[in-house]
Amino acid sequence: MAQGYFPIVTLRGTTCQVAKSLEKLNQPWESYLEDWKETPGGLNDLEKVTGISVRGWICDWEEDEVNVLLGQRAEEDSSPGLHEAFGGKCDPRESIPEALIREVFEETGQDILFIHALVGVDAFLTPRSKRWIAQLHFLIEVARNSESLGSRGFHIRLDPVEHQSYIWAPGKLDALNSLQLTEATRNHLQLAVEAFREEYPKGSRQRNSPSSKPPL
Repeated sequence: MAQGYFPIVTLRGTTCQVAKSLEKLNQPWESYLEDWKETPGGLNDLEKVTGISVRGWICDWEEDEVNVLLGQRAEEDSSPGLHEAFGGKCDPRESIPEALIREVFEETGQDILFIHALVGVDAFLTPRSKRWIAQLHFLIEVARNSESLGSRGFHIRLDPVEHQSYIWAPGKLDALNSLQLTEATRNHLQLAVEAFREEYPKGSRQRNSPSSKPPL
């Protein structure tokens, strides 16, 4: 997945590198959705869509296997106990990368360093407002806070209103039977794992490691 990147500076002053293949997303999501609807083919039910949601898939090697970070929804929230990638809906006039950066920080306390790829798209009908929402799934990379925090070096700070816990889940479907996952989440988990394996073959060093170099 060798490619160039362009920077986005967040409201907190951090910088996220976004793959140039995603440059068309760097506009208000409303404008992007209008253009998307005029594109032949694509997502089923797209003509019904009135909003966009984003999900960030965070992966890491655990010996010979890829693990995926999932949050478990709070008991007081909708779909209690469900496991999912972190993310949420775009705010008005917000670009899709900006929404992804904001949502992942709000739900995990992590800054996104890289948005590598769009790994999948689906659409769903919200149970309360009955709106069709297009959901875009991305392979992302977050900052490692400190090697002293363990082998991964991540310090996840959950928003208790949104999620009650998190887990590094194995990236194999037959090992996920104990988790509450929708069929769409299962499918996109596999797509994220495949994209991660392509971006970082076994034994390679992620760019969020202190000794790694930024992409060209």
